[in-house]
Amino acid sequence: MTLVEPTQDQGFIPKTTNTKEALLLALFQLGKADVDELIDFLPHFTETRITHGVRLLYTRGLLIREKKENISWGEKHYLYFLNKEKAREFLTREKKTIEI
Repeated sequence: MTLVEPTQDQGFIPKTTNTKEALLLALFQLGKADVDELIDFLPHFTETRITHGVRLLYTRGLLIREKKENISWGEKHYLYFLNKEKAREFLTREKKTIEI
């Protein structure tokens, strides 16, 4: 999965050639796959760094975004997870923010 540079109106767009990954992300977004399945499939989380505004989880090409109205698209704010538990908590709480 690779990331395409964002334009003003579309934000970050993850693209994948991995059919299983794309299907799992779509099922998760629709509520048909659970957090554990997603976490197990995307196991590699990196160090914790939190900034304000836009929250992102990026791991093996998965990008989860929450856009705040007062933050411009040019600003990049990231939220990384040190372990699966923190990632699981975030994914459970912020399910609606996943974009494919």
